[in-house]
Amino acid sequence: MNYTCDTLYAPYAKYTISDVRALDKGVYWCGNRSLSEGHRVSRQKILLQVFAEIIDVPGCSGGWVEFIWPYKGMYTEHTVSTPTHEICSNVDDQWEQVGPYCLYHDTTGRYLKMMVRQIQKEDFGSYYCRFDETPAKLFNLSSYHSYCRHQYTQTTSKAKQTTIVCKDLEREFICKESEYNCDTVPAHQSQYTISNVGEEDEGVYWCVCKVQARGFRVTKQKILLQVEKAKI
Repeated sequence: MNYTCDTLYAPYAKYTISDVRALDKGVYWCGNRSLSEGHRVSRQKILLQVFAEIIDVPGCSGGWVEFIWPYKGMYTEHTVSTPTHEICSNVDDQWEQVGPYCLYHDTTGRYLKMMVRQIQKEDFGSYYCRFDETPAKLFNLSSYHSYCRHQYTQTTSKAKQTTIVCKDLEREFICKESEYNCDTVPAHQSQYTISNVGEEDEGVYWCVCKVQARGFRVTKQKILLQVEKAKI
């Protein structure tokens, strides 16, 4: 424990860190320059947080986003910071619902996955996870209206063939919404053909942006597939 507040080289009101490292994080203070009178008084507290990477994520109101934080080592508890509050959890290898958030801690793959579903105004902001003192990724979720496309309903009949298509064939893929996740259709396809439509195919499908390599997936368009019953 440090019982002092160390002055940074010279008593300047401005301090520049050229090559930020994990050890630079911590609490800094703006102090009153009154050493000649035998005392120092703090006036402002500044908390410096250091992350391995800061990633901007475009989001759509009503859609969902998935964040993934990989880690090394073994941990029994993790804390996720959201724009509104912090979530502490020790549940492993199964989905956990905490308010609007769904968490999955994969102990084999060593990562934490978090889904934010039905994105609302208060969900936009910063997300990060802490396993230990090691810097992790920070995701900044922002609203981008030009990024999002209007949802639509696609109607088909049982035993017929139908094809769901995403507009951007190069950078999007289709998944079907389930209770906690969005299950990717075979081969991460941007268009999905169902040859013999059944009632089980009905549901919500999403066009998802292919940026999983950076640790997140985010929806661009909602497609509601309705299956009409055969007329007698």
